[in-house]
Order: sequence, then C-alpha cells, then structure tokens
Amino acid sequence: MQGEKGLLLFFAMIVDLKSRKARYINAGHNPAIIIQDGNAETLDSGTTILGIFEDLPFLSEEMLEIKENSLLFLYTDGVTETSNIEEEEFGMERFVQLLRENSDQENQLIHKKLMKELNLFKGKKVFPDDITFVSCKIKGF
Repeated sequence: MQGEKGLLLFFAMIVDLKSRKARYINAGHNPAIIIQDGNAETLDSGTTILGIFEDLPFLSEEMLEIKENSLLFLYTDGVTETSNIEEEEFGMERFVQLLRENSDQENQLIHKKLMKELNLFKGKKVFPDDITFVSCKIKGF
C-alpha cells in the first residue's frame, strides 16, 4: 500500500548583511513581498510545490540587493482572497498598497493594520480561508 505524499509550500531567504545581498527560493508559496525605498517586488522565483514530483522539474535561485530598512512579508492566500459582500476580493493591489504605505511602521503595527483593514473590508462575512502572515525588517547595515 502506497501512502499519500505530503505537499509542502516553502520559502527561504538567506541575507548577507555584509554584502547586502540575499538569495531566495520559493517553492509554490504565494510570492513573498519585499518593500524597499517604497517599491514593492514579489519574490516568486524557485520551483513548484515540494512533494508533487520525485525530482523537481526546475529550480531557480534568485539574488537581489537588500537596502536598509527593507520589509519582507510572507502570507497565505487567505489574505488576498478575503472577500466582501459584493464578492470582491481584497486582492494583491490593495494588499501591496497597504504594505507600501506602512512599511516604515513596526511589524506589529503593520500586522494590526492589515487585520483591521481585512475585517473592515469583509464586513459581516466570515474569512474564507486561514489568514497567516509573518514579516521581517532588515535593518542595521
């Protein structure tokens, strides 16, 4: 009897503070977002969901320059797929704009602001999916 394969969504980043360079790989996760100097970039290079294929069909590692006071934000699709009574989704555009406008705030305040905006947006509807996120400020060069 063959057991079910486990599937894994994965994102990893290594930041070298000395060189101000980062390497990352995304394996099927929603693209992480990095905010630097008010600009947003989605980090989606990598591979497919882990556990689907015995051998990965492709793999690409991306490099990027990291600037001081960057905000790295990872999230589940429940954030962008939260919908209101008109069935409109919160969406990436609204989400990224919120991150850009608040990236200079402390992470805890960004998290509270995001949850407040999601709750206001959905109104009396329930969340359609889990809402999970984690963020990291890259400081101190």
